Amino acid sequence: MDRFEVGKSSEFSIQQLGELNIHGELSITNLENIMNPCDTLAANLKNKTHLVRLSLDWNLKQNNDDSIKEREVLENLQPSIHLKHLSVDGYGGTQFPRWLSDNSLLNVVSLILTHCKRCLWLPSLGLLTFLKHLTIVGLDWIRRIDADFYGNSSSAFVSLEMLQIINMKECEEWTCMTGAFPSLQRLYVKNCPKLKGHLPEHLSQLKELVIGGCEQLVASNVSLDLHVYSCLCIDIPINHCYDFLAQLIITQCCDSLVNFPLDLFPTLYNLCLNLTKYGHIHRK
Repeated sequence: MDRFEVGKSSEFSIQQLGELNIHGELSITNLENIMNPCDTLAANLKNKTHLVRLSLDWNLKQNNDDSIKEREVLENLQPSIHLKHLSVDGYGGTQFPRWLSDNSLLNVVSLILTHCKRCLWLPSLGLLTFLKHLTIVGLDWIRRIDADFYGNSSSAFVSLEMLQIINMKECEEWTCMTGAFPSLQRLYVKNCPKLKGHLPEHLSQLKELVIGGCEQLVASNVSLDLHVYSCLCIDIPINHCYDFLAQLIITQCCDSLVNFPLDLFPTLYNLCLNLTKYGHIHRK
């Protein structure tokens, strides 16, 4: 991957990217060094049609509090419609750019948003028709995942196969929209201590579900592989038969999970219980 580190001098200005014909992959780091957001327009990423993978990184330790400037910088770094993989790390704006919500990235198949700590809400990613892998980590100010996330569409995330939501410490609510995630196979929800309610249901393609550090979350949709850890209040309903569950791992969870009937899991081949009060049980 080609790497361009933005400096504070004109010698390493973001404007120099405009002169380069970049193919394949590009990582732009130290974006906090950009003083004038207009300079990013000269990078001309929107017209670099051979750019397939793009990583945009801010240094969290040096990032300033000018969220308006940061938003303009990212807005002006809009990539080509031909981009397939995008990663944004350390972005300091309170809003994501318009081009993440208006179908400007129709061909994106993977998206990673990490440590964008000041963002107040998620963009309408459900409208990205070809998106297969979505990772959201450490968006500290997000309090809810609502209908806007789906693009207000019941057919949202039509191609999404893997979703990770991790370290969302203030997120309290996840609105579930019927019909969304028809292709989801792997779902990971970790370290979201305030997240309440239920996970999305009726995920017919789900094969792996991992829940950890989500003390107030309820898991009512169990798949081929389920790993639950450090979720003190989680419950698995006993009025349902989990026909497709092959592996069940429960670690440091509440006592109510100790006595659930095993006949709920007719195809279970691997069971691992590690509860601090009762010790460790492992059966195959």
